[in-house]
Amino acid sequence: MASQVCSKTWCHQELPENYRFRTCPHCRERDCETKRAQRRRQSEKKGQAQGPDKENKRPRDGSENDAPPSTRTRKENSDGIAIIEDSDDSDSEKEDSNTFENAEDLFQTLRTDFRKNSIVNFNGTYTIAFDPMISFRDGVQMVQQEIWKVTGYRFTVKDHKRLKNGHKTRYWCSQDLDRKKKSKKSEEPGVKQRDNVGMKRYPCHSRLVITSRETEASMVRVTVRLVHGARHVTYTDVAMPEGALAIVRENVEWLTPVAMVNKVQATFPEVTAAQIHTAWSQMSQLYWRRDDEQLPSAARLLTEFPADVDVFTPVSVPDGVEIICWGMKMIAQPLKGKIFEVGMDATYNTNSKHLELYSVMAEHDNAGFPLSYCLLSTASAIDQGKRTKALTAWLRCLKDAYDINPQVVHVDKDMAEISSVRHLWSSAKISLCWWHLRRAVRTRLGNGKLATSPYNAKRANAEYSFIDVNFGPTGRTDDGDNEGGWPDDEPPPQDPASAAISSTPAAITHDQPTLTDTPTTSDIVELPNIKIPPRRVKFIDLSNMTSKIRLVAPRAPPLDPSQTNDEDGEDGRRTFCPQPYRDHIIKLMEKHYCAHPLIPGYAMPHPDGIKKWAVRNMYSFCVEHDLPHLWAYLWQNWYRKGRWELWARSASKIIPVLKTTMILESHWRRIKHDFLHHFHMPRCDLLAWILVVKLAPTYYRKLNRLLSETGRYRELSSWRKGFKREWKKLAKTPISLPLNDAYRPDAHKMVCTCPYLATSRFLLCKHVVQAVHPVPPVFFLEVKRQRTAPIWVHPTLKPLDSDADPPTPDLHAEDDELDRCDDEDDEDDEGLIDVEEDETNQTFEESLDELINTVEEWFDGLRYQKQFRDKRLLQTIFKEGGGAAMLRMARS
Repeated sequence: MASQVCSKTWCHQELPENYRFRTCPHCRERDCETKRAQRRRQSEKKGQAQGPDKENKRPRDGSENDAPPSTRTRKENSDGIAIIEDSDDSDSEKEDSNTFENAEDLFQTLRTDFRKNSIVNFNGTYTIAFDPMISFRDGVQMVQQEIWKVTGYRFTVKDHKRLKNGHKTRYWCSQDLDRKKKSKKSEEPGVKQRDNVGMKRYPCHSRLVITSRETEASMVRVTVRLVHGARHVTYTDVAMPEGALAIVRENVEWLTPVAMVNKVQATFPEVTAAQIHTAWSQMSQLYWRRDDEQLPSAARLLTEFPADVDVFTPVSVPDGVEIICWGMKMIAQPLKGKIFEVGMDATYNTNSKHLELYSVMAEHDNAGFPLSYCLLSTASAIDQGKRTKALTAWLRCLKDAYDINPQVVHVDKDMAEISSVRHLWSSAKISLCWWHLRRAVRTRLGNGKLATSPYNAKRANAEYSFIDVNFGPTGRTDDGDNEGGWPDDEPPPQDPASAAISSTPAAITHDQPTLTDTPTTSDIVELPNIKIPPRRVKFIDLSNMTSKIRLVAPRAPPLDPSQTNDEDGEDGRRTFCPQPYRDHIIKLMEKHYCAHPLIPGYAMPHPDGIKKWAVRNMYSFCVEHDLPHLWAYLWQNWYRKGRWELWARSASKIIPVLKTTMILESHWRRIKHDFLHHFHMPRCDLLAWILVVKLAPTYYRKLNRLLSETGRYRELSSWRKGFKREWKKLAKTPISLPLNDAYRPDAHKMVCTCPYLATSRFLLCKHVVQAVHPVPPVFFLEVKRQRTAPIWVHPTLKPLDSDADPPTPDLHAEDDELDRCDDEDDEDDEGLIDVEEDETNQTFEESLDELINTVEEWFDGLRYQKQFRDKRLLQTIFKEGGGAAMLRMARS
């Protein structure tokens, strides 16, 4: 053990062994002299303020009472330890105290006094055996705890006093009104002041003095002097009991705070959920906190799980970017070579450093499994394309670690994610989430502003000749009205002050005239004595002109009054998209999204033909209803080259299983609702611990079930129940005969030309379902979804026009097997239970007798410790996991 030195910065003298003070005797003597001088000066000032008659206030008759009531002598032992002894205090204890035979008699008498009397003045003494393991001060604290239990009042320490052969502590009632401290406002900047009134106080004028001394007979004499002047509400302890803390400590690694609430409150109903959460947070730091800095702590924590994760070290990350990323080894390795589709998304408000949480999830059997996580912040970086570079570095680590080369990557409209995927997986099909796409279009259609994305009519006409260059929006444009940001394949917008405007009013352009351009006569409309609001007018070179001009857009014919609403403008003025057309536009886009060469019926079985058909379809609708601003928005953001390929399913040779990024949205919802809602912006290391230790095992078990053949249908993907309901409904839906020539089902490829199949969730229609023989229940448990024709594959799928024999139905199979597969239990476990061999080779009675002897020896030790009244023994028993569990079992 290292030697102790004086704590004074100018001294550092080595202290004796077992020295009880932090400073050496010399420094302590100097401090005492300084304090004595200060007291002397204060007394002199006080005497001058009170005047010379102070001494005459106390009568002095020459009796023994002239001496002060007590005399304190200051000494030092051989080690230089200061001892303050109260000579008269011991005499008063002997004369005034009631002597009790033991501690129980004293506490029972004290309890009776408090029950009978509202004003208590108690003075008692008892002796107990001396225990060298318990100091006098600890003994005093244990007595105070006992007084709290028998009286119901808790006492707060006023001061401690060391005696020559013992210790004395003075207390007052913690609910005493006279002892309440005045509240002070926090002086820290930015702190919100709260009205915390605390507990109620009462005028009880309390005083408690507990003295513990060693007697000549090597015993300990304990004296209790207590004065309590009013009966009031007893003290309610809001601290967590040791038993509740023990329950939290036993389950801190495996249960969340919410899961512990019912378990703890069943035994300790007074404990609140907030207390359980606080205790869990403090105790769990042992498992996840490795450093005061969050990101270094998270990195060190992840290295402690080498069997579960691989910590990545991304390269070529811009300066100022905060990033930490890791891969889920136990998920990526079993899925190696089986990953065809992945999803990528980010979520926010998950940690106190406000880092974005990214994840890449793999699709397997229409279910999502996390492959990697990344915590990223680019707020401090100044490089161009900083987020794209950081995401690319992370994805490169993921690709190199597990050889992941997906065919389809599902993302939302984030252009940084799209750019990073293009850089790394150039051959992969980028598929925008249909849910995000539909929400973005619906939001824009509901916005009434006419200014929209810059539209280049000549470029559109060059791509498709049926697009009229004269059909498009007029007036100003909005460079910020681009879904996902400014397109990568177009130059950024120019400064309006330096752009040129076309001289023909019908020409479609988003450029603005310069102040030096002189407008032609056809550009000017004289409007004398009319004042135009500044935001609606673009004035051009007004220095030599006496009239005001403005660009006037042609008005569309008014809609039917029965179909107009408040959003469609007033007096038939043009709107971006009237309400009656919005749902139809969404349905058109869904048909264009779902069309694919493998699904015949809409257009030519070729990607270029499908795109031309979709563009002509939407363009014709906008022309028919005179919606040029809407067409400019749809073309620029969704139908032009470079944007169509991001969301149309026909741009790929395969039909992806997923249409949305809901596997990621469900993953975020599970993280936030099941775990993070217990915390307010947790630390990054706690977040990483939750993802790796708490959440990941559920995916490990689910993936193991899917990849392992056990002969049981348990924990199957949830989509199979929906698939069964859809198949059953379509099998019962009647088909009108004769069959429409436009509907040509192909049971061999499981496709049909009807419009229902392309947009359905499972690529099914009643014509296809009824074109095959009835399927047995096992079909719904084993059927596989493919990305090329045939869409659905199973041995029992036999077309009606096939020459093969129809499948023989399983007469013993139950029709609701799929609904019961998750809850199926073994019907007969007899003979399947593994019985552990007894390595001691003892009979039952011999083992039980040995256990009884061990417990009896322990009880004898407890009885012997009873005389010392050491509360630490009880605390140790309650804190130890085995002892606490045994006590709970005995009480139950």
